[in-house]
Amino acid sequence: MLQTSSEKRRFPRIKVHCAVSFRPEGGQGGREGICLEISGNGILFRAPEPLAPGTRLEVSVRPLNDITPPLDALVEVVRADPDDLQGQYRIATEIRRVLD
Repeated sequence: MLQTSSEKRRFPRIKVHCAVSFRPEGGQGGREGICLEISGNGILFRAPEPLAPGTRLEVSVRPLNDITPPLDALVEVVRADPDDLQGQYRIATEIRRVLD
């Protein structure tokens, strides 16, 4: 894959729109959001609350079709930015480990 001068990422981003659930690492309960992008080393999702950088989460991305397998991973929050949708946040995470 060719990289332009403005895009020097190691992994390409894939835009998606599917459900994601997340909870603090080892925690109980969980929250729901919408997965927006996935790459080889990160997940971007929309959530109803901001999450502090450095927070570790267990996430589960569930594609809309049965052909694509689900992704369960331990991630670390890199940043949380207000989203265009009022009261929502874009949570950028780095994948630390894919879970079985």
